[in-house]
Amino acid sequence: MTPTAFLLAVILIQQGFFGLVWALGAGLNLARRASIHWGVAALAVAAGLVLVLLRERVNPWLGFFLANVLMTLAFVILRRGLEVFVRQPARDLEQSMVMLGVCGVVASAVRLDAPAYVTATTVSLAIAWTVGRAAWEVGHRLADEFGVATARACAAPLALVAGLFGLRGLLAPVFREQVGQSLAVDTGFTATLVFVFLGLGLVVNATLAAIVVVRLVRRLEHSSYHDALTGLLNRRGMDRILDRESARHERFGQGYALLMLDLDHFKAVNDRHGHAAGDAVLVGVANALVQASREVDRIGRVGGEEFCVLLPSTDLDGAEQVARRMLDSVRAMRVAVDGAELRVTVSIGVGVAGGPPDSLAAVRQRVDRALYTAKLLGRDRIEVAARLELAAVARLAGC
Repeated sequence: MTPTAFLLAVILIQQGFFGLVWALGAGLNLARRASIHWGVAALAVAAGLVLVLLRERVNPWLGFFLANVLMTLAFVILRRGLEVFVRQPARDLEQSMVMLGVCGVVASAVRLDAPAYVTATTVSLAIAWTVGRAAWEVGHRLADEFGVATARACAAPLALVAGLFGLRGLLAPVFREQVGQSLAVDTGFTATLVFVFLGLGLVVNATLAAIVVVRLVRRLEHSSYHDALTGLLNRRGMDRILDRESARHERFGQGYALLMLDLDHFKAVNDRHGHAAGDAVLVGVANALVQASREVDRIGRVGGEEFCVLLPSTDLDGAEQVARRMLDSVRAMRVAVDGAELRVTVSIGVGVAGGPPDSLAAVRQRVDRALYTAKLLGRDRIEVAARLELAAVARLAGC
């Protein structure tokens, strides 16, 4: 076996291995639909390579036509798997036109015994277009989920692959003699080309694996900082946000406000209607709080029926306005339970970080006292920590 043929065999084994890896990924439900596409794509490449290795022994319709069609189809399927992964509608019409074009040109080349560069140019440019479009989709569609920098980093290897195939397509008419040589023939040019194909196989599959891992890590990170029921921040996530805001306050004197909310008589909801109804109430309250908040605000469910709201760069008047909207939003909410509409209310404690810089613990303590007072004075109301402190001072002065 010549070194070039050996490299082709290595690529064949490589693609077969990746086909099994993606089959395993689909079995483990790791991007299942996308993994199935990518596994089929790897197997299509492997099948095409078998025909390339046997090109001198089989009919040209197998060794040239079917081999090139399988190679192109592999990248079309790969792109479709990426479209599934990024949740973009499949461009089946566009990709069908690519395949029809390749089939038509390669079939004509075989029938008319056209020079090899015709097939090489057509197939290379078709693959370049397909992979280039896939790179664009990854870079744009995953920007919100992964962040712009990470999405572009995932798209860059695909763009490189598209560029290399495009370069091959453009240079094929220039280097007609070299392109016409069989890949199974051992020459310096073919050996280099096959070695490049080996590297491209690793780059493409490593990139696909990377985007799956990034999504998995992002989801794990999201679940560790968010409440599974309501989708809001959980206590851990809220504590992280509060620590950052407190650090900004201490460093730059930038004020913030904090709200603590507690559902009134929530235990009675669970006792009378069951925990499913209680969960529905919690989800409804979470949605009501989000609707009444501003884009910059951060909301967390920090206890069974307790919520915390951070209002960055907000003074007392602004905090009261947000608290009032949230109080009214929850009052207006209705939850359908057993054919009836269930109404709930919340008690809210309001506090602001003043100057000189307050510690987060001090602000939380004041807001907790305000919340406790709101519940003590009848619930379904707002109490402001600063006013409670002024009232306490006034009472002491009166004494």
